[in-house]
Amino acid sequence: MNTLFDVKKTVRSLVGDDQADWTPDGYLVPKIQFAYRTQTLYIKRATGSNLEQLVEIPNANDPNTNPTNQGLTSLAGFEQPGGPLEGLYEPLYLWWKPAGAPEYQYREAFEKKTLPFPYPVSSMATAMYFTWRAATLFVTPVNMPIDILVDGRFNPPALTKDEQVLVVDPDMEVPLTMATLGLVGIEAGNSGYTQAAVDTVEAAADDIVAKLIRQKQGYTARAGSNARRQRGAGWWWW
Repeated sequence: MNTLFDVKKTVRSLVGDDQADWTPDGYLVPKIQFAYRTQTLYIKRATGSNLEQLVEIPNANDPNTNPTNQGLTSLAGFEQPGGPLEGLYEPLYLWWKPAGAPEYQYREAFEKKTLPFPYPVSSMATAMYFTWRAATLFVTPVNMPIDILVDGRFNPPALTKDEQVLVVDPDMEVPLTMATLGLVGIEAGNSGYTQAAVDTVEAAADDIVAKLIRQKQGYTARAGSNARRQRGAGWWWW
C-alpha cells in the first residue's frame, strides 16, 4: 500500500475505469504528480515542518564522472531526476570520509558562502567546505576517493514507477487519491468527483498534519549535527 500503483488503481476504481480505457498513465500520472506537490505544500505549511532526508553517496564523482582525487567541486550530477539528491532545496549538514572507510571516520564539512581555492586536501586534513549556490551543492576537492553524507531538506522525488512509495507519510495515499479524483473531475466536467474530493481530501490531509504536530511536541531544539547523522538514512519531518 501507499505507492503510486495504489493511487492509480484506486482512482481508476472510483471513476469506474479499472481497465484504464480513458485514464491511461499519460492522462492520470501528471494529475497525481501535481496533487502530490500541492498536498506536500499544504502539509509543510500547516505543520511548519520540512521533509528531510539523510543521503549517502559512496565513492562520489563530479558531473563529468571525474573521481574526487581530480577535484570534485560540484554535486549537480547527483541532483538530477533519479539521483540520490533529487529534490534537495536546502542542505543542512555534510560529512565526508575516505571511500569504504568505517562510518565512525565521517567528519563534518563546513558551510561557507564562498568556497576557498585550496589544493585538494589530504586524508589528514581537518577541513572540507561546501556551499549552496544557484540550487547546486559545491564542495572543495579532496585528493582521494571519498564517500559523502548529505543531510538536508528535500521535496519528495517525482513519482515515475508503480512501486515508488509515497515518502511524505504512510497515510498519504488517501489525500493524494482524493486530490487526484478532484483534478479528474475538473478536467472531465464531473462535479460529483470534485465534490467527493472536497469532502475527503482536506480531512485526510489534516489527519496527517495533526499526527506530525503531535510527533514534534516535546522537541524544543534541533538535534546537533552528530545526533542527526546517527539517525541513519531515511525520510522524516522536522
